[in-house]
Amino acid sequence: MSIRRRTRVAIVTLAILVLIGLLTSLGVIHHLRGARFVGTLSPIQVSTAQCVDMLSRSYSSENAHTTCRYASAGTWFRIEVRNVGHRMAYLKVCTVQGVDPSGGTLFVGAFPLVPGRIAGLPLDPGQTTAWTWFLARQDATDIPITTPGPVDHYQVRCPAIDYGRNVPI
Repeated sequence: MSIRRRTRVAIVTLAILVLIGLLTSLGVIHHLRGARFVGTLSPIQVSTAQCVDMLSRSYSSENAHTTCRYASAGTWFRIEVRNVGHRMAYLKVCTVQGVDPSGGTLFVGAFPLVPGRIAGLPLDPGQTTAWTWFLARQDATDIPITTPGPVDHYQVRCPAIDYGRNVPI
């Protein structure tokens, strides 16, 4: 075999190995980057009448009134979650932590998503969902949370759930 032929074989072999390495790296990066949810939270004002109107769309009138009486002792929030990752995943719940100016935890509470969705809500990459819900004293730790006054900021954690092929129905 001539030197030129050996050189060409070596170059082609090296190019194939580099291509295989590049494709493998892209696959690993894609897998590792997966789905990632980023949540934001803002306290809002919701009157009892607004609460009943909002909840009556999903609940019976009696359940809406009962829930709104319970909610009147809490604080309402607007939660927005965006999938900033690279794959679809499911959102079931977000946890919020109220933090004071010195970095101490004032309270921790959970914001469940829409009831009736066992698997959660599927969010594709770039997709955003938002909802309004409340925290009352019984729903969170270390509070009375009737006013968000001492809170400097909120930390929101929304785990991305990847069921693979076994999505619960």
